[in-house]
Amino acid sequence: MRTDGIYVWRIDRFNDLFNQHKGLSGDINSNSIYSQRFQTPEGYQFRMRLFLNGAGKGKDKYVSVFIQMCKTEYDQVLVYPFQGLCSVTIYDQNTNPARLKKEHFTVKFKTNNSSCFQRPVDEYNPENGIAQFVSHETLLQHKSMAAWDETKPVYISQDVLFIGAEVKYNINKIDKLFSSAGVRNQSSRDQPGRGEPGNVPPEVEDFQETPMDT
Repeated sequence: MRTDGIYVWRIDRFNDLFNQHKGLSGDINSNSIYSQRFQTPEGYQFRMRLFLNGAGKGKDKYVSVFIQMCKTEYDQVLVYPFQGLCSVTIYDQNTNPARLKKEHFTVKFKTNNSSCFQRPVDEYNPENGIAQFVSHETLLQHKSMAAWDETKPVYISQDVLFIGAEVKYNINKIDKLFSSAGVRNQSSRDQPGRGEPGNVPPEVEDFQETPMDT
């Protein structure tokens, strides 16, 4: 398990998983996949929950991503509620050497004081994250079987998607970061040159365990 607060998740057979999830309905647990746990340097543990066909407001049109806090053997000495910054990234796999830099798709959001970030009582807390993380249209537009031949960002290459999360603790530094960036709300989008229509910051929400169709 990584202990630097960063997790990179390789999702193989993306097309099969995507099509499988688009054909599912009913049991919400069968419509999502979980990452392995990862840990911050302070000892907090998290995992990612991914809905390829969306959940809640993102259903059928978006990939939804949520961060879930996990119970640990160190919880008695950790400070709660957890306060920090979460970043979720889809990695650009374009390997064209002519491109000057990668254009990863990243969304950042601050934690809140909901039950999602309180000291865990059960094995896992409720999730918090972004129902409208990235649209299916945007994701599939940046798809290639030969990433080295492309000049645009490639998010799915050879049927593989790389998605990652980074969780940082220390609310004082985070408040200064958001203040200096002029961000008023709890989320921001960092995707050079690309974005959803209007480039509107995504809405961060606590995940509901019952399916939401609206």
